[in-house]
Order: sequence, then C-alpha cells, then structure tokens
Amino acid sequence: MSTQPLVLVADDEPRITKLVSIALSEEGFRTRDAVVRVPRAVATAAETADRGLQRRGRYSAQVHVLGELSQTIRCDISRTVEVLGYEPRVSLLEGMRRSIRWCVSQGLDIAPPARPEARA
Repeated sequence: MSTQPLVLVADDEPRITKLVSIALSEEGFRTRDAVVRVPRAVATAAETADRGLQRRGRYSAQVHVLGELSQTIRCDISRTVEVLGYEPRVSLLEGMRRSIRWCVSQGLDIAPPARPEARA
C-alpha cells in the first residue's frame, strides 16, 4: 500500500452552488438564490438510481443532482496546494461559465433565460 498522501484537485472557491448561480446569471440565465433541499430519503433513492444508471454506462444530470440536494457541496483545495503546490489556471466560476457557453453552443437547454432577448 502506498504511503503517499491522497489529494483531490478542485478549486479554491468552496461555495459551489453560489458560483453556479452567479455563472448562470452572468451568462444571461434566470436564477434563484434559494437553497433547494430534499428529504434525505429522496436523495438516497436518487443516489441509488444514479449509481445504477452509471453502472450501465448511462448518466442523468437530473438524477445525479437530485441525489446531491440533501447535502452541502464544498471544495477545499488547501491540502492540494500544501502538498502539490497546485494553483488553478482557471477559476471554478470561469470554468462554469465556459461550460454554460459550451452547453448553449450545443443547443442544450440548461435554464430559463433572464429575459427573452438575453439569449436571442
């Protein structure tokens, strides 16, 4: 067994749900600042369904996200910085904005526009 430390590389911004809202808003989509939570039993069922789908090589973003709605999702890269000297080249916010733009360029419907002319 390796004695090397395990580090997960993420981003230095811990508040992911807030950043998603900011990124969508900056890209012209309507968002709500309300935190959505679901009962733990619903999230557990969605997590189980998500694992089953992924074992079969399928992925549903809606099922995956539903499984996370009973949790607070945060990233902390302090250990990655300490051990590896990691410095993100692209911030999580900018990465999300790029992902949103890519989804739009592919014709994917990801959120309602802030106003009809914003996405025309």
